[in-house]
Amino acid sequence: MGSMRCLLCVLALVCVNVNAEVNAEVNADVPEAGIPLEVFVGPVPKERVAPKYPLNTRRIGGEGWVNNNFMIDTFIGRSTRLPIDVGYNQKYGFSRPGGGAPGASLAFGRAYKALVAAIAAGDRGQADAALARMKANNLYEDAYVGLGWFGYHRAWGDASQQIAALRRAIAHEDDARYLAKDLFAQALQGLFRLEVETSDYAAALLTGRRLVQQGLAPELETEIGGVMAEIEQLRGDDRSYGVDGVMGPGTSWFYRLLKNRFRIVVEEGRLAEIKLRCEKQYLLFRYDPALEYRIADRYGFCDMELVGDPNTRFRLIQS
Repeated sequence: MGSMRCLLCVLALVCVNVNAEVNAEVNADVPEAGIPLEVFVGPVPKERVAPKYPLNTRRIGGEGWVNNNFMIDTFIGRSTRLPIDVGYNQKYGFSRPGGGAPGASLAFGRAYKALVAAIAAGDRGQADAALARMKANNLYEDAYVGLGWFGYHRAWGDASQQIAALRRAIAHEDDARYLAKDLFAQALQGLFRLEVETSDYAAALLTGRRLVQQGLAPELETEIGGVMAEIEQLRGDDRSYGVDGVMGPGTSWFYRLLKNRFRIVVEEGRLAEIKLRCEKQYLLFRYDPALEYRIADRYGFCDMELVGDPNTRFRLIQS
């Protein structure tokens, strides 16, 4: 953890020239009247309708969750008197009727212990066999599958795989629900460290806020708070930094933007579209390599989805 603050200091010195041939603003025709965050009030549901439990999953007693991002039609924000579109996020959980037995089965527990032992011994073959036996039948087990994959990828994978595994273990929760409290806090600490190391700074801010809520030791809380303060400073100044991305076998790549200006340089392959799911607006436009894009400050944090051909390699530069 002690190296995190130094990491930001080093990256701050490596600035990239982001002067594009054409400078474009996303939705430039929209007036710049901002919405103060301190008076913005999020949407309140008028009616809650439970989603349908997938029939096949229900038959076998399986559990799961899905995190939805969606846009709400223009409405009047309380205290602002200003019509706005609102992005919203909601998690739906699918639990067994009647709750089922809490915790993990004996078979799952044995497979998990075998995985931990195989990783400690550096035996990848035994680790693969243990993972194949770890079939999650409830949300508790699924969180530990995430921890198991994290240990596996820490031994034989890369940072992006470790991040995905920890996010599965945390399961979009703000407090320990499936993992034990100490393991939940450790998972958040590991995720925060990896997000900082991979320059996923906006995501690290969110993880850091959740982490501080866990009640940390004073020294650790001070250190994490210091890193978050440096990220906030980077967000507000004119320094630039780049992040390398690979589309992988799929056709989408996801990232949470820290700054409101960006451009993308494709090194190999093809990008087709850019999708931005912001707190106050959703945007979709075709990728143009000649443009530097600017997002209006009033849209808040934005999650980016890049759509393109599999295995496309590129560099995202924010300024």
